[in-house]
Amino acid sequence: FFAMDIVDTFNLQCPFCVYDYENVHKTNLLHEETIGAALRFAPFAGDGAFWYSCLHDQTMHPRFTEYLLKMPRAERQKVFFTTNLTRRMPADYYAMLADSGIHNINISIESLDPAIYERMRKGARHRIFAENWDMLLDARSHGEAPPKLRYIMMAYKSNLREIPSLVEHLLTERRGSEVEVRYTFDMSHIGADFKQAEYLDESEWLWLRDSLAHRLGKDVILSMPPGVGEPKQ
Repeated sequence: FFAMDIVDTFNLQCPFCVYDYENVHKTNLLHEETIGAALRFAPFAGDGAFWYSCLHDQTMHPRFTEYLLKMPRAERQKVFFTTNLTRRMPADYYAMLADSGIHNINISIESLDPAIYERMRKGARHRIFAENWDMLLDARSHGEAPPKLRYIMMAYKSNLREIPSLVEHLLTERRGSEVEVRYTFDMSHIGADFKQAEYLDESEWLWLRDSLAHRLGKDVILSMPPGVGEPKQ
């Protein structure tokens, strides 16, 4: 695979973010010369293995659409990126994605409950997210070469009991091809209060595993913390 980010900042302040933005005060943009050089590696990447953006938010780059379409059409099946769908984008942006031929888009979501959603995606507005989500799905239904939709969610005490039904909703009603439920890397910059209030204990992880068991290995991936569910020494 080939991994890059076209910006180095994020548009939200999620309390569990793996990246520490405390000392990041401006947005650096990937230059056109760099994207041109990066595209030379496309023939060597697998499908869905050329990462245009994953750690940061690609929509903060004013030329993201242009950069995405620089990938030759024959190679676009290699491309994926992650988005939180929280920035207002015009309808033609979603139409472009639906016609683009890229492999997949990862969409971040923890809850359909606006209060939980906005607490976890700090700085986002659930209403704007929902509007963008609907626009993407509508465009995708009419697009010539729409990407697959993979949904990514983090598991916490706040959304634990919702996750099984949310997973079903994403797969059956929101055109998900796959859902990944993740644990949080225990980074030192993540607040101790958040960890204490939200991190799941082993019994909760095992409940979640059992609740999703009928879909695991099919269209659901569950990433649990190391050691959870393993025999005790």
